[in-house]
Amino acid sequence: MNGRKQTPLHLAAKQSKELAELLIKYGANINAITYKPKSVLFYAVSKNKQEIVELLLTRGIDINSNVFSKCTALFVAAQKNYKELVEFLLLHGANPNIKCEFEKTALHIAASLNHEEIAATLISHGADVNARDNQSTIPLISTINLDSQKLAKYLIEHGSDISYIDSYGRSLLHLATERNCSKLVKILISRGLNVNAKDNKWETPLHIATRMDFKDIMEILLKNGSDPYAKCKNDCTPLYIAAQNESKEQAKLLITYGADINTKLTNGISSLFLVAENNCFETCEFLISEGIDVNLTDNSGKNVLHYAAKRDSFNVIEFFLSHGVNIHVKDTLGKTPLHYATENNCTKIVEVLLSHGADVNAKDKVGQTPLHYASENKYIKISNYTVETITKSTKTAEVLLSHGADINAKDKFGNSAYYYAQQSGHLDIYNLIIKKFWLE
Repeated sequence: MNGRKQTPLHLAAKQSKELAELLIKYGANINAITYKPKSVLFYAVSKNKQEIVELLLTRGIDINSNVFSKCTALFVAAQKNYKELVEFLLLHGANPNIKCEFEKTALHIAASLNHEEIAATLISHGADVNARDNQSTIPLISTINLDSQKLAKYLIEHGSDISYIDSYGRSLLHLATERNCSKLVKILISRGLNVNAKDNKWETPLHIATRMDFKDIMEILLKNGSDPYAKCKNDCTPLYIAAQNESKEQAKLLITYGADINTKLTNGISSLFLVAENNCFETCEFLISEGIDVNLTDNSGKNVLHYAAKRDSFNVIEFFLSHGVNIHVKDTLGKTPLHYATENNCTKIVEVLLSHGADVNAKDKVGQTPLHYASENKYIKISNYTVETITKSTKTAEVLLSHGADINAKDKFGNSAYYYAQQSGHLDIYNLIIKKFWLE
């Protein structure tokens, strides 16, 4: 016995039937195991030595004994893709439904490696196509993970449960979609799987295909009745996801199959708001050409200009204005798009809005004008200011002042922009206001 606890018979089992037979004749233990542990039968099977396997069987070794890590000889042969040896073991009593350490059967192993002939042989000898491992996974799942269309079809034809649902509520169609297995998606649909089945997040396969930008599968699903209106738990429709993806192609496909472009989420947000916020000119242009209502507002009263302004989406602002979007709309806080553009130091957008007639002295609910916002810059503490931020705020204030911003306007607290510039340490803006004061 060497350092690995290998006996001469272990070594002979990998090489020579004659030597193995001689060792057994002189008393070698056929049940000896190594340090791993691995049995003599394991070594014979791993090297595809059928004649040595047969010798061991004639000497009384248990064909269903664990040869390595709670796996039988059949597992090893299936993993190695030894078709003839698998057949031999099965004919000599190997149980195809014994489970290994992770409760997997030999069929799980064959399916996970796309060993089609091995899987077919196991099934012909009674392997359970619906056996579940410790993750409650059936062999068919492995074929989906590998996009093994031929083997998947074979398993389905031999009784694999296509109504399988995993612990996340996902059907086989969800899983095939997630793996971008378009041919398997077609097979599963042809077998009657529900294209509108929802998982635990209430997502349909169409939600998944849209999110992952699998347009071929999107079209397959839509052609087979997938609901473009379906909402998941967070209220998203596939069209909303397409907008998040900034994808004109996805939006076009969904609308072709009946998606309502004016559908809103519970909070009132529409797909147009998202593409506006993300500065997606082409998608905005497409949605408007399809008749989306450009003056939709969300539950807080914001329209597309509010969304574009707060994210500095310069490319789409003029486009929306040319299509008649109301520039003066106030949200529930009384803010106009100009307030948001100023608040976020989007100087170019401030200029565009003002050039299209935005009210430079519009007041929010607490009486603050855009100039108050530029002076106060609420969302950045003085200790975190950067030169760039200060410069942008100053430029924005300059634009507002050049368009007639009232330096004397006071909010409900009795404070002017001058006061906030002084308190916030905006010396450049403070000086601009002082200069304006003396010029007036």
